Amino acid sequence: MKKKIIILESARGARLANQLWNFISVYAYCLERQYNCLNLSFFEVKKHKHKNNVYSYCNYYNFFNIPLSLFIRLLISIHLIIAKICKRIRFYERFISLIRKLYPEKILYSGDQDPFYLPPSAIDPRQLKQLANKEKFSKIYLSGWLFRNPAGLLKYHKEIIEYFRPKLRIQKKVNSFITGLKSKYIHIVGVHIRQGDYKNEFRHGELYFDEKAVSAILREYLDNFRKNKNQTCFIICSDENVKLDYFTDLNVIKSNFNTIEDLFLLAATDIIIGANSTFGALAAYYGNIPFIVFEKNINWGYYQDKKYYFENKKCTTAHF
Repeated sequence: MKKKIIILESARGARLANQLWNFISVYAYCLERQYNCLNLSFFEVKKHKHKNNVYSYCNYYNFFNIPLSLFIRLLISIHLIIAKICKRIRFYERFISLIRKLYPEKILYSGDQDPFYLPPSAIDPRQLKQLANKEKFSKIYLSGWLFRNPAGLLKYHKEIIEYFRPKLRIQKKVNSFITGLKSKYIHIVGVHIRQGDYKNEFRHGELYFDEKAVSAILREYLDNFRKNKNQTCFIICSDENVKLDYFTDLNVIKSNFNTIEDLFLLAATDIIIGANSTFGALAAYYGNIPFIVFEKNINWGYYQDKKYYFENKKCTTAHF
């Protein structure tokens, strides 16, 4: 019987991209070791401070073709239903507490600040010892959102993309949209403008770029990459409304897709230019395309020879 690696818990309130970086890293580790991979926490229950403290409830499995057991379906479904009715019951938290009481020796924690690297990535001796102690058991529970596996993501890129393929309806919607644009333009650029918590909450707004700043970056891109403005189309994806007045001389289309559809829409472009976040980095990984990160003074030479996905050291929040 194969060993089971079970993702028990990600960081409270972790959004899609952060959860997926964690999930695909663990999955690559399971491919390397030939273990079974299960994720019991692939959902979101999050309070959004920048949206009047409104809660969002989302079962991310609903958007992917990932094989799923009846137990996981029921566990997540029951938790989300109860959370909407009464948050004090904390169904999933009670389940986690039970696992911690019954199997404390089988739980591996990633930590909150520094990544815990999994094979085949290089592991420091301390982490290697921790992992070896857990691999003695037939089941290992992982807790935390910072499990990372850069070598595994590159080695098993094809297998990961296949396993985390979106539902057919999403594929069709994205393909139809992109096909229509490619009939008019030679070059398609995905643009990710993260607003919301980036305006003032996260790092006190350090990573936020407004429409005026983004429009200047897009023009710099055209100049530095010698792209014909009339043959280039920019697709803007954002979590809030975007003022298009700053882009009137560019071919710009604002996506009206939801967050998960935007992820795969960005991945279907030729290159991504966007906020310093895990979302754009993940879309670049899916599409195997370069990712140019918003900065006040972009080093365009750093990106000139990049044609496929690479570990972008400019993306400080990707935790490679």
